[in-house]
Amino acid sequence: MTPMGRHEMARSPDAAAHGRSAAVGRVGTPMDIARVAQFLASDAASYISGSDIRVDGGSIAVERSMADRAAS
Repeated sequence: MTPMGRHEMARSPDAAAHGRSAAVGRVGTPMDIARVAQFLASDAASYISGSDIRVDGGSIAVERSMADRAAS
């Protein structure tokens, strides 16, 4: 985790809870972002264009699932 991320987690209980709620069960690291950037810069990603790639450990999917359940 970056120094800014550690500061935010210490300052905000909501931020800490959000990080722990990721589907993968952990807070992301700078290396998680770097690996995606490395892939996108490689020939393996040569056909990807104009896409948003979420590197969030599944946090958005978990939030949406919880919201869907609450709305039911």
